[in-house]
Amino acid sequence: MTLTAVIANNLGSDSNTVIVTSSNGNATAETTDTWVTTFQSYSGTTSSDPRLGHVFQGPGAAVQLAGINFANGDDNPFWGYTFTLQPGETKIIMNFAVVQPSKAAAAAKSTQLASVFTNGLACTTVAEQTQIANFISAVPIIQVPTLNDAGLVALILGLALAAMKLLLRRRRTA
Repeated sequence: MTLTAVIANNLGSDSNTVIVTSSNGNATAETTDTWVTTFQSYSGTTSSDPRLGHVFQGPGAAVQLAGINFANGDDNPFWGYTFTLQPGETKIIMNFAVVQPSKAAAAAKSTQLASVFTNGLACTTVAEQTQIANFISAVPIIQVPTLNDAGLVALILGLALAAMKLLLRRRRTA
């Protein structure tokens, strides 16, 4: 089944929302961006709100932004991801919100979360990490080898022969 997950927000800055920068260096939110930073426009020389980072995706992830509506003067941005799920399959769409005291700090933290993903995984299980679709998980999927019935019988016989050989050696040296 193919579906689109839409993430909708209310930043609280009303018509004073200003996009500061994005991961590609401009002040426009695009589907190729991994993050965007915003703040509430200055009233005189101050802004009462913290600087925000919005982290959408990691570079090279299997599921990327399908669309984004994020513009200056609109504090209700939304974005979406289109992906396919097989029956019984689970995928996680993960986003991060960054709150920092300065524009530069918001951009730096957003960059860190989008590209150095270890901190973003701190509170997730290994199973959840393998289900994250819009970031590349740093956790390798380890395949545990298994034996069929014939392999198990051969292993047991091999261990039994090794044990018998050890016992015979002990008797000879005793």
